[in-house]
Amino acid sequence: MRLIVVIVMIIFVGYILFMPIGSAEEVKYEISSMACDVRVHTNGSITLKYWIEIQYIDGSDESINGYDIGMPREEYIINFCHDEYGNEITYIPSYSDTCPCGITVYPFIIEGSSGVIVLEAFVPEMVYLDPSDSNRVAIDFIPSWWNSAQVNELTLTMTIPCSVLSEVMVSTAKGYNSPSNKTVSNSNTLISWSKTDLSKGEKYMVKVYFPKSCVTHYADTKPVNPNLNFSYVDSDENVILFPCVSYLCYFVSTAVMLTVIFAYILLQIKYGKSWRGWNHVSSFLRRQR
Repeated sequence: MRLIVVIVMIIFVGYILFMPIGSAEEVKYEISSMACDVRVHTNGSITLKYWIEIQYIDGSDESINGYDIGMPREEYIINFCHDEYGNEITYIPSYSDTCPCGITVYPFIIEGSSGVIVLEAFVPEMVYLDPSDSNRVAIDFIPSWWNSAQVNELTLTMTIPCSVLSEVMVSTAKGYNSPSNKTVSNSNTLISWSKTDLSKGEKYMVKVYFPKSCVTHYADTKPVNPNLNFSYVDSDENVILFPCVSYLCYFVSTAVMLTVIFAYILLQIKYGKSWRGWNHVSSFLRRQR
């Protein structure tokens, strides 16, 4: 009897520990459109401007609370952050594991509606010396890399301080995207990229080379982007995995507990008071030695 009590207690504890606790519903949203403008200055810095339209599809929260926007370097200055009407949007430095370099913005976007974030930032020393050619410099940029939402439409425009179109080269190496247009305007080269239906976790990267003589300052090495140390894992897997394991343990624990109780009842019916679970099991174990 004591053995049965111990077993039932152990199973009961496991039953409580693994009982599904119900994870919070995932906030489902998408980037309806995203426009990014990058202006490269002759001192090697850039001014980047985002126009991001977010659609809050559904979720457990009344509104989207906290939204990470990454920056290409740890050194940056936010010039402004507001909605499409000019109303200021609160932001703080991001402390997220998936976005260690950037800001967390707090737009008020309720379920079923959309909102726009307009953000401008200044980032120094983005232009660096090309290690394969000492006569030219380069700039790398990732305008879009959203780990929790797809991007329906992305456009990127980059202004390079060089008036010779043939001397501005866009990288076609693996992982980098080719532009949709490249023209000269007001002594600058304007390069445009566009893409639709970027999936969750898709990292859109571009790289541009141009003559070193076009800038007065550049970094000797490629700037470090701390966000690149993050290895993307689809958040849907994280949301689904724990509840599935929890429910599995729950049902297994329930099945084992009911089996033990049912077996105990049958033994009691068959043997009545003459059956002593602990004594029978102890005798059985001693015979097996």
